[in-house]
Amino acid sequence: VTVNVKDGENGLNGKTPKVDLLRVQGKNGNPSHTIVTFYTDENNDGKYTPGTDELLGSEMIKDGAKGADGRDGKSLLTVKDGKETKVYQEDPANPGQPLNPEKPLAVIRDGVDGKSPTVTAVRKDEAGHKGVEITVDNHDG
Repeated sequence: VTVNVKDGENGLNGKTPKVDLLRVQGKNGNPSHTIVTFYTDENNDGKYTPGTDELLGSEMIKDGAKGADGRDGKSLLTVKDGKETKVYQEDPANPGQPLNPEKPLAVIRDGVDGKSPTVTAVRKDEAGHKGVEITVDNHDG
């Protein structure tokens, strides 16, 4: 869900967008869903008040179909590879083997060097687009 909040003149209006979640249980075979409402709390009561608070956007998110139960919690594999540990989905046809050995789901690197990344944030205003550019430098070239 994406909601664009209008430029608040450098935050001078002092209003922070709020989010309200309304859970609706399905009846008579209809699926349950959640209504997500983005608003500014004009009366400062801590909840969305239609007709009083400024509505920024709203979205209904339906529950998906019930999926099959997972296996015994062993459907992921970890494989040590040098200074890295790779996480794979297990191949159901070949227990103990990765389903796709060329594409690990995650790679966990050995942090023995004690180096932390440098993170910088710079405000940008280019061609009418305001935002923050975030850069992460892992010092690895």
